[in-house]
Amino acid sequence: MANRKILAFFPLMAVLSQAPVANELTGYAGLEARAFTADPADSIQSDAGISASLSLEYYRDLDDGNQRFVASAFGRWDSEDGERSHGDLGELYWWKAYDSFELYAGVRKVFGGLLKPCI
Repeated sequence: MANRKILAFFPLMAVLSQAPVANELTGYAGLEARAFTADPADSIQSDAGISASLSLEYYRDLDDGNQRFVASAFGRWDSEDGERSHGDLGELYWWKAYDSFELYAGVRKVFGGLLKPCI
């Protein structure tokens, strides 16, 4: 199933790479090791484990900066805890700037401010 998702992503990238554009790929990778000095309380518990994570963000500007494609994803694999192993698509959207408004299509994180009363 993962191979099909990757194959579906490549044609999209080929279409986006036709015009002269600005693009950036950033991310991080992490490796974590856990070890406990005490013996496990239950036989299904482990006294050690490892986990690896990968986070990527890609953006591509088009049309002299008036359009943008953004994709961000996170994945984690854990040797001992299956509930901790997962993948997450954080954002996947296209943005277009017009003279008097902006248009977004896709999934995007939007953060609002917090209003605190002054007493």
